[in-house]
Amino acid sequence: MKIYLSLFLFIGTPFLSPVQAQQLSSRSSWSSSGAVSKEGKLFVWGDNFQGQLGVGTNQNIIDPPKEVVLPEVTGGWKDVSPTFAHTFALTKSGMIYASGSNYSGSLSIPGSTVQIHSFQKIVSPVSVTSWKAVSTSAHFSLALSSDGRAFAVGLHMFRQSLTDTMMEVPCPDDVTAWKQVSAGESYAMLLSENGRLFTWGGNAYGRLGVDSSYTGETFSAQVLYPVLLPEGVDGTVFEFTNVVTSFEHTLAIGNDGNLYAAGNNTHLQLGQSDADAAAHRMTLVPKPNGSATWIRAAAGRNYSVGLMSDGALYRIGGTPFLKFLPADLSEGFSWKDVAANDYHFYALGSNGTVYVSSTNLVVPHLTVLQPYFTLDKVSSAPDETSHPRQFTLHQNYPNPFNPSTTIGFTLQVSGLTTLKIYDAIGREVATLVNEELEAGVFHKRLFEASHLSAGVYFTRLVSGTTQKVSKMLFAK
Repeated sequence: MKIYLSLFLFIGTPFLSPVQAQQLSSRSSWSSSGAVSKEGKLFVWGDNFQGQLGVGTNQNIIDPPKEVVLPEVTGGWKDVSPTFAHTFALTKSGMIYASGSNYSGSLSIPGSTVQIHSFQKIVSPVSVTSWKAVSTSAHFSLALSSDGRAFAVGLHMFRQSLTDTMMEVPCPDDVTAWKQVSAGESYAMLLSENGRLFTWGGNAYGRLGVDSSYTGETFSAQVLYPVLLPEGVDGTVFEFTNVVTSFEHTLAIGNDGNLYAAGNNTHLQLGQSDADAAAHRMTLVPKPNGSATWIRAAAGRNYSVGLMSDGALYRIGGTPFLKFLPADLSEGFSWKDVAANDYHFYALGSNGTVYVSSTNLVVPHLTVLQPYFTLDKVSSAPDETSHPRQFTLHQNYPNPFNPSTTIGFTLQVSGLTTLKIYDAIGREVATLVNEELEAGVFHKRLFEASHLSAGVYFTRLVSGTTQKVSKMLFAK
């Protein structure tokens, strides 16, 4: 699944030039996420404990989103696929870069250390001149060459990969090229140019869609297994157009505009009313809106989310389907893209804002998505490495925030400085700074608001006879 966007959720003077969204990351796993802008800028955020976000460190959490810049990548980025262990990022020129844990050989960088914290170019097979798609899972990765061949690298667990170096996946006799690869948790799905799905790996809950009566069976990548077509479709005209893999279930969209699912249904993530009814072949997911068609799907660990052609976003499962709305709903709003982590998902709105769900998706009433960052505003934290001697109060980040946010500032002249927070009616609620501070240094303070009511707050920076005020939003 894809989740591309530009990373701006803050109001005020941008720290980076505005960019426009393209789509969300092709896979977001656990709590590691990424995005690529239309201009080809790569941003990452979330869990980074194995250096998988490629920002030069294994700092546990990257927040707010941070841009990844490599001098040799001059044409920009095209796609990114992060997991909790490693990340593949694809450039517009067709090169793959990797970062994170190489424990299972999944980085395809011979001689690398167990962990690398900055993106390095993988070693491509001699026969591959460029790549056009990537997909990663916990301990293996898939890549699609520009001429439509699929390659796998990583751990042999459940036979979902072939070797610890990039090796080509054999094609069935009736397949001339692949158009999509999707790496699930210990299994893989490949979509052919003629709209047929093939699979291998662990078949937990029947997620492979091969109608096996034994759901623990593993299927070797030496022979790809065809995913059975849904019952009742005309096989002469029906094609799958997109596939999404996850932990316990698989989603696929057909050229009939319907959504199909296989695997575990414990949390009704297949859209079936019986929570005990796992599906061992692709099964039709009911529509909440009969006239619209499915255009995008996202699969988390135990939930599914679908985007329809009318711009509506639904949680799949339950009666009725739950419709997600933004916290700042405005006239003409619609959803444009969605991508799932294991426990929460991001959605891109037509207003250029990325919204995030609650981590508890099984609670029925949590259908209002909170803004995480706005795509035409500030993209990330200010640069802390070079600061002229000027008086600057940076916009807090993140903004909106819940329950804490960071406020950065610089001074033109050293001296007594105060940084205070006021509520909407002018009452002082916090003093973050009241001391002598040095000029030309980036200062930052954390504002914790968990004891306060949600709403608008103002930051006031005073040093000598100079002062500045900025506005921020606490959104519970």
